[in-house]
Amino acid sequence: MFYVLPLRAAAEQIFYRAVDIFNCDNNNRVGILHSDADVFLISDDENENSIKLYETSNQLSLAVNIASGDQFFPYALKPPGYEKIYSTFSYSKLVVDEIQAYDPKASAIAIKFAEDIARLGGNILLMSATFPDFIKVELLQRSKKYNLLEHEIINIYEENKNDLLKLKKHKICLVKIKNKILEDKKIDFSFSENLIKKIAREAKTKRVLVVCNTINQAISVYNKILNFKDYRIDAYLLHSRFSFYDRKKI
Repeated sequence: MFYVLPLRAAAEQIFYRAVDIFNCDNNNRVGILHSDADVFLISDDENENSIKLYETSNQLSLAVNIASGDQFFPYALKPPGYEKIYSTFSYSKLVVDEIQAYDPKASAIAIKFAEDIARLGGNILLMSATFPDFIKVELLQRSKKYNLLEHEIINIYEENKNDLLKLKKHKICLVKIKNKILEDKKIDFSFSENLIKKIAREAKTKRVLVVCNTINQAISVYNKILNFKDYRIDAYLLHSRFSFYDRKKI
C-alpha cells in the first residue's frame, strides 16, 4: 500500500501512526519517502537500521509506504525509469489523501497518474474533507471513457451529518486590523497592543494559534506576546528559517 500526502510534515505524522499499527513483532513493514526522508529517519534514530530502512523504502519493497506526492505523481509524465513505478503500483493499493491541497497543474498530473494505475489494475482511494468538484468530474469522465472498474463514492459526512454537526473543535475569531502607511509609503502590518492583549488573555485558559503572512510579522508578534507585561505567556515560534532539527523539536 502507498499512502500519499501533499506535505512532508503530514507524511511524517502518518508514518509514526502507521508504524504503531503495522510494525508488529519489531518487523519493519513501514517506509517513508519524501525529499528529506533520509535526514528525517537518521535524525530520529542514528544507526544503521535507519539507513537500511531508507534504502528499503527507496526499493518500494515494504508492505506500507508513506510518501509525499512529488515522489510518484511526476512519473505520469513518463520520465526514464517510470516502468518500475507503474509495474509496482499495478498490483498495489494507492491512497491519495488531502487531494484538495494540490494546485490545478499538480492535480492534473495526479489524476493522470491515478488513471494510468487504474488502467493497469491497481486499486485507488482518493480522500478529502473538501473534495474539489473539478477533480471529481475529471475522474468520472475518465472512468467512463476507459471503462474502468466500477467506482464507489463514499460520503462519510452525509452519512454521519447529525453527529458531526455537534462537534465543536475550534473557535475562530476574525479581527479587522487597520494598517498604517509609513513615511516611506510602506505599510505597517504590526499587531496593535489591544490585539496582543486579547491574544494573551485568551491564552490564559486555552491554546491559541496565531498565523501570520510573513516570517518577520510572526517574529514581531511572538516577541510582543513573550514580553507581555501583565503576566507570562508560554509562546512558541515556528517558521521556515529554522533548521530541520529545530522545526522538528518545536
